[in-house]
Amino acid sequence: MNNIIQKIGIVLAALVLFASSSYAEPISTVETTSLELVSKSRSSRTTLDYTYRATFINNGSDANYVTGVVSSTSSAIQVIENSVAIGTLAEGIPTTSNDTFTLRIDRRTPFNSDALVWVFDAIDPISLDVGSTDIIINEGDSINQSYTVSYSAIDATNKTVEFSQQLTPINGVQITTTAPSLWSSSSTQDWIVNGTLSGTIAGQYTLTTTAVVIETGDAASVDTLITVLSADQPSYSLHAPLMAPSGIQLNQATEVFFSAQLDMENGLPAHLTLEEIDSDGNPIQIIGLLSDDGLDGDINANDGMYGATFLLTSNTEGNKYYRVSFFDGSQTFYTTLSNLAVVDFPTSTAVSNDDMLIESNDPLVKVYADHIIVSFKENISPQDIRNVVQEVGGTIVGSIPDLNIIQVGFKQKLYSELQALIDSYSLRSEVEFAEMSTHTDEVLYTLTIKGH
Repeated sequence: MNNIIQKIGIVLAALVLFASSSYAEPISTVETTSLELVSKSRSSRTTLDYTYRATFINNGSDANYVTGVVSSTSSAIQVIENSVAIGTLAEGIPTTSNDTFTLRIDRRTPFNSDALVWVFDAIDPISLDVGSTDIIINEGDSINQSYTVSYSAIDATNKTVEFSQQLTPINGVQITTTAPSLWSSSSTQDWIVNGTLSGTIAGQYTLTTTAVVIETGDAASVDTLITVLSADQPSYSLHAPLMAPSGIQLNQATEVFFSAQLDMENGLPAHLTLEEIDSDGNPIQIIGLLSDDGLDGDINANDGMYGATFLLTSNTEGNKYYRVSFFDGSQTFYTTLSNLAVVDFPTSTAVSNDDMLIESNDPLVKVYADHIIVSFKENISPQDIRNVVQEVGGTIVGSIPDLNIIQVGFKQKLYSELQALIDSYSLRSEVEFAEMSTHTDEVLYTLTIKGH
């Protein structure tokens, strides 16, 4: 399979305050167990409007600020009011919503609750983005930094959001921002903060930026690594490590090649140190040394690109985190973290079989009848990916783990059946997009990143 992957960087400029959509994480572990009729009224000679409450159960971990949206696969059931505010769903405890939804049902057709399709999301009340999490400046110099604080309204009452920053160690970087200490809003809002970081004392610092909803205690926090170089210190740029492959299978020992680029005016070190780090930034173990000697996968010696291969294994799904560091004779400098995905499905794409090519609605393009491409949203777990594939249809035959792209395979289908399957995947809140795997006479276009 030839993969064409395009990454597009987007630079955004915005007002200090503007309305925004809610920030939500899809939940695939919630199911509806029963319906309670609240009221009914006639809407026409053949249809009645029924208002229901629903009881839900969460088979996963506790979730807060949960909402459900219902749709219908039956022409005899029209959804009039589709959104239900559920609130907190504790693991394994049935919960009946106070909120209701309304269906218009054709009484000539027996009501079938299996025709109702639910999608659940948990609203994240507060989130925080920063312009850069790895900054290098010289003593006496300054750099601009921006922050976006996003509040998603959980009800109609006014909420207060507090913005704060803490530098560790406390001296060495002067921090200036345009932010007030408090904002308040009863609706979903984004606040953009412009700031300046000025290096005063050489060293390495961590700036922790935090936003808190005071009334609920919900919080978001981001760490920025700031390196201040002294005037007589060689300037450098050390990039976070890259990995090939970008993921490994659960419980399978796999050789992974790590590489990292160090741009430095002179005096390149002989090695960079590779460490495994936990998700909170605490060291777990030193994996080994990356070298720039043209050996062990390092292509060219003394070009600033360091590399080495290590045998890794993990018995836990999720992400493993790594960073690279070097000692310049007086202090140690670190990169930001890179993650290696650990999943219980194939970590490379399966080779396409040209015998499976069929005609599409474009005479110049053929499509593969035995697989499609599904891109999942960021932070969707491997278990949630498996749940979606199991529920919608197909099996996972390949993936690009760091991009959350899954190759879904199945027995040969007609073109109309492929389109129906893609439509079903596209309706899932966990999915970024789903598309056919296509082929032209010139090149096979099987993976195209959209919206990046």
